[in-house]
Amino acid sequence: MQVYKFFSLLIAAVLLAACSGPAASIQPTIPPTAEPSLSIDPKTGGPGTEITVIGKGFPASETISFYIGPPNTEASPEPLASVEVAANGMFTASFPLPSAWPDGTRITEPKLVIVAANAGFRVKATAELDFNSAGVADADAPDAALSARQILAQQLGIDLSAITIASAEKVEWPDGCLGIPIEGIACIQVVTPGYKVILEAEGKRYEYHTDETGAYVVLASIETSGGRLDASDGPVLAWHREGGIAGFCDDLTVYLTGDAFASSCKGNQPTNLGHARLTAEQLAQVYAWVDRLKSFEFERTDPAKVDQMTIRIVFSGAGSVDATDADIQAIQQFAADVFAGSSER
Repeated sequence: MQVYKFFSLLIAAVLLAACSGPAASIQPTIPPTAEPSLSIDPKTGGPGTEITVIGKGFPASETISFYIGPPNTEASPEPLASVEVAANGMFTASFPLPSAWPDGTRITEPKLVIVAANAGFRVKATAELDFNSAGVADADAPDAALSARQILAQQLGIDLSAITIASAEKVEWPDGCLGIPIEGIACIQVVTPGYKVILEAEGKRYEYHTDETGAYVVLASIETSGGRLDASDGPVLAWHREGGIAGFCDDLTVYLTGDAFASSCKGNQPTNLGHARLTAEQLAQVYAWVDRLKSFEFERTDPAKVDQMTIRIVFSGAGSVDATDADIQAIQQFAADVFAGSSER
């Protein structure tokens, strides 16, 4: 009887094991993903201030972009920088604060919000900073920005205190010409570290490109209420003189950078006669014309038949005033004088 009970219990145990299947495994509890957070340093800055952002709790391997905007409004659609999140959900990135919104309007808000977000803004975090739109203080400005301001002050004939360093952004120019190709000048194709400096004076904005030390400073653009003129757009002044008893055939091109090129168009092959840099006084005069006058083209041929002379001027201005006969005569004489100086070198 005992043997029967033993075998009955044994069979029941085998059947029970067969029906119950494998034992359920214990799954580990996965903690919820931490809320993404963003910290910045420094928390106060102005145009050109280098901001370092540190993010935590972001999805690994995601690309995070950084945007700015006033509090309680949509951020600017153009990112300031991007970075890839590490496997631990963290990232560190740095970028300079801009001086203007993408449409060119100067940033004047006292507070800004930096937004770090992935594509579609599915994951994001924000941090607030105090913004000083007055510009970069001398103590914080790189030597290159101070050099650019010194040059502009000399060219405009004004005091340094009348010029604001709106921003000084560290960049890497694609070539030795600092990203401003000028016809007639060969650019060394080497990455050149430097700065993009924005200066403000007398209601106008001047963009300078510099090398790292400020030894090489080039004006890239002038922005006035009448518009913007870029050095890379071509010469600000093109002057042509042809005819006369001497049989002239001369050309001069002057760029916003202060570079002037003289050439002769006699014969079938144009000949380069020389390259010169405008003096501070000459460049100040060019800036004054650019700021005040509209773009224009002028051509005049003397009625004389024997020594007939033709003068042609193409001028690119950013102002709102039509050039008068006196203006055209002054520009014509200016071009003739610069040509004489350039072709002698």
